[in-house]
Amino acid sequence: MEEQVTNELSHIFKLLGSPIRLRILTLLQQGPWSVSDLAVALEMEQSALSHQLRLLRLEQVVTVEKDGRTVYYQLTDSHILQLLGNAEAHVRHVLRNQSHQEALAAEQVGSVRKKFKK
Repeated sequence: MEEQVTNELSHIFKLLGSPIRLRILTLLQQGPWSVSDLAVALEMEQSALSHQLRLLRLEQVVTVEKDGRTVYYQLTDSHILQLLGNAEAHVRHVLRNQSHQEALAAEQVGSVRKKFKK
């Protein structure tokens, strides 16, 4: 892996190492959120939230759109969703003390069940 890519990955993983930023990204998975709505949902002061959002924006994880005086944040692209989904799946199978093979088998069973429910 190239050094520049390694350095950027390190920045992203440090950024995602904050529980509050992970909570923000979890909400943004649902779609765009205004700063005021995020502050209410996360029970945070807007100034503290704005600081966290600025860090996410600097690393190009989120983008900003303005509608009049309201500022909306949203995820930049689906890569962060995939990264978070993979990390969450990993943590869940570790918490269940599953091996990698057991986790893959459980995912396959879940996938088959979803197909039959439709």
